[in-house]
Amino acid sequence: MKRTTLGGLGLAIAVMAILAMTGQMGVAESVNGIKDIADFDYVYDFDILSPDQEDRDDNQVPDWFEGGTITHASGLMSYDTAVAGAAWLKSGGLEAGEIWRTAPGIDATNGYSVEASVRINSVVAQDEPACSMSTGVGDTTSYTFGSMTIGADWVKLWHHGTSWELVTTESNVGGFHTFRIAKATGPGDRLFAVYRDGELIIDATYGYNYTVDQLIVGDGSGGNTGGDVDIDYVGFTSGPWAPIPEPTTLVLLVCGAVMMLIRRR
Repeated sequence: MKRTTLGGLGLAIAVMAILAMTGQMGVAESVNGIKDIADFDYVYDFDILSPDQEDRDDNQVPDWFEGGTITHASGLMSYDTAVAGAAWLKSGGLEAGEIWRTAPGIDATNGYSVEASVRINSVVAQDEPACSMSTGVGDTTSYTFGSMTIGADWVKLWHHGTSWELVTTESNVGGFHTFRIAKATGPGDRLFAVYRDGELIIDATYGYNYTVDQLIVGDGSGGNTGGDVDIDYVGFTSGPWAPIPEPTTLVLLVCGAVMMLIRRR
């Protein structure tokens, strides 16, 4: 696994204090606070088994289903949809026994956070997504779904089930980047906070109602969309949480805090 963790409750508190001093919290109003990926309830890092071979709740049902052509090597889950067609990792949906539907606290009332570390090696088309993350939870009458697509140099969110909206234009090619979706608490609540590499992209009402209770990561299209993609890990936990900022961002914030303290003297 290649993720970098700064973990620990003390560090999380210190980070929040520094950010508060600089007036740049970077923590969406819709989340509960900060939680590192190392503290998530479920993290699948592909180092030992592929997720469709794991059964962490011991209910005799694999936690995930792999669709299309996915490979596992060197602790990575990989696909190349330009060559092999659609590929995706799914939990939930019509299969009630998969981990997304059985995990405690993953529901509309508590909200949730999902994070993946993704590296795009190449894309089929510059304006088409190479990877997507789609999350949905609900009750018997209402499901709230959040969808994010990741291109070579952009991220888009599905806006109220009507259109894709561009939310950032940074390059995602050549290195691993972390993407997190945090759904606010409350049934029917469409408020989502989205982060890229520890930085808040947007905190707004982007969800939409859709009768599917599932988590999907990958590319379900193939052909003229998608690309060559490696995924280092996928994790999720109950409750909406902001990530700990990446080291570079943290250094800048610490410098800002120091400068502010100097000016106050």
